[in-house]
Amino acid sequence: MIKLKQRKADHQKLSANQAALTQNPFDFELLVEILQNSFVDISSVKSAYEAIIAEHLLYSIDEVTMGKLILKAVDLKTNQLDTNRLSQVIANSYQNNKPVKSNVQSASVPVKVETTQSSFDQQTKQIISIAEKTAPVAFLSQLKKQKGGFVSSNEQRAIRDLVARDILPVQVINIMTYYVLVSLGNATINKGLLEAIANDWAQKKVATAADAIVAIKRREEKQSQPAKSNRRTNGRHTVKETLPDWAKRKNKSAAAKPKSSLTPEQEKALNDKLKNLKKEEVGELGGKCI
Repeated sequence: MIKLKQRKADHQKLSANQAALTQNPFDFELLVEILQNSFVDISSVKSAYEAIIAEHLLYSIDEVTMGKLILKAVDLKTNQLDTNRLSQVIANSYQNNKPVKSNVQSASVPVKVETTQSSFDQQTKQIISIAEKTAPVAFLSQLKKQKGGFVSSNEQRAIRDLVARDILPVQVINIMTYYVLVSLGNATINKGLLEAIANDWAQKKVATAADAIVAIKRREEKQSQPAKSNRRTNGRHTVKETLPDWAKRKNKSAAAKPKSSLTPEQEKALNDKLKNLKKEEVGELGGKCI
């Protein structure tokens, strides 16, 4: 039996998701009792507390179902729980349409957000409410279904890694998922992009779904502001360049200098080099979307 003090200490390790655990609690003591008379080494279950809670947060798995899944993830040679195998067992159960039992009701997620400067509109409030109540993989699944796609194993791993790090609450991760798939229009979740956004939001202390909506709005407002830039065209591609101040000063100094005259032979040689360079750039940019 895990002592109450120890349980409190364990829950403090998941500080970013205390609200989620309060709203959708997981009785770890009950799980231990369920597994007490099984062949699994209970000490390996207790030491896997954080991994088990992360899976619960991802899929909203109840204690009885988690016990059954744990038994499928035990190393039969040592009777030790293999947390990597547990993650795989749960992911396979989800992908094979044998969903883990969830305490959260599924809800349809709207596909467009419109916010105002002063307050959230009804549609945004609905998204926030769903993000607060839905497990991340279920939330992701709803979005992918509405887009006509499916949740890939790589996407599950990306979300799992983010939840396991416990740097952002799951409701914030849900809004991040919405932003990447709907607002940005991506077909899939990219782990690198998720980590970049998570890093930014963690530093900005984004703690709720509402905070995340505000962070997105500020990001979009910042991106919509006109920036001084130079453009050069290369075939069908347009490359936007933003120069730092020191580069601008350098360009002004260079512009102030008189141009040197070139002989016809030198001009021809220079033009030939530029043509070759342009061909090389077109070859390198072929197929890329900028």
